[in-house]
Amino acid sequence: MEFDLIKSKIEYLMLDGIQHKPYRNLEEIMDDMHTFFEFKFPKDTFKKELEEEENFLGKTYPTREKFLSNFVQTQLVEEWWDIMEHKKFDFSCFNKDKEYLFKRGILFKESWQNEMTIDELIGENIPQKMTEYINDWFWNRVDELSLRTTKK
Repeated sequence: MEFDLIKSKIEYLMLDGIQHKPYRNLEEIMDDMHTFFEFKFPKDTFKKELEEEENFLGKTYPTREKFLSNFVQTQLVEEWWDIMEHKKFDFSCFNKDKEYLFKRGILFKESWQNEMTIDELIGENIPQKMTEYINDWFWNRVDELSLRTTKK
């Protein structure tokens, strides 16, 4: 696909907005990331863009599945982590109700997190929950468009 400067600028502005918005709950983050992914990877061009990327990379990946796994990691998940690492999210407005956080899987603690406050747990565990969400979004789109078939 040709590089689209206008689309690229819009994507940058969307990510900048996501990065600086004071989120109140996980669903707001998911909604904004969903909107971003739907804009960046529209359903009508998703298959063509993936196939062009796969053809461009040549025989780097022995199977379509390995290519897709790498794509989701490098093009979606790493972008999310870049947002999270570039600037600390403002979780001051985030819902700190323990029942809500527990139901969403945000309140869990690994052994190294035992001394963390709720604010610190939110900052540590939201990125993990979003990584799960991003993977789910990607693989659902792949399955919806029947892209898992091995091409090579």
